[in-house]
Amino acid sequence: MKWLLIILLMAFTFLAHSEEVKVPKEIINKVKEIKSDFNEKAKELKNQIKAQVQIMDELLASDATEEKINEEFKKLKDLRGRHQDLRFNHILMMRKILPPEQRQYLKMMKGSHSELRGHTGYCSDGE
Repeated sequence: MKWLLIILLMAFTFLAHSEEVKVPKEIINKVKEIKSDFNEKAKELKNQIKAQVQIMDELLASDATEEKINEEFKKLKDLRGRHQDLRFNHILMMRKILPPEQRQYLKMMKGSHSELRGHTGYCSDGE
C-alpha cells in the first residue's frame, strides 16, 4: 500500500510543478488518465495477491501435499510478476508522455518504492 501512496504523491508533485515548467494541459490530463488506470489495475492485482497469500497460509498450516503447495505458490509468483510488470509499464507509459525536464519524477517513482522496502533495482517487491 505504501508504493501506491508514493505513486500518488509523485503524480500530485508532478501536477503541482507542471505549471512551473509549463507542462501542457494535454500532458497533465494524460498523466491523470494513466495514474487512474494504473490504480485500478494495481488494486485488483493486490486483492488477488492477498487472496493467494491467504490460500498459501492455509495450505502451509494444513496437511496439503507439496505438489499442491507448489502449484499455489506458482500462482502467487505469477501474480506478483504481473504486479511488477504493471508498475514497470506504468513508468514506461509516463516516460513516453513526459517532457525531458519532467522525467526526473520517474526516477523518484522508482526510487521511493525501492527505498521504502529496502530494495534496489526495478520493481523489487518484498511482499
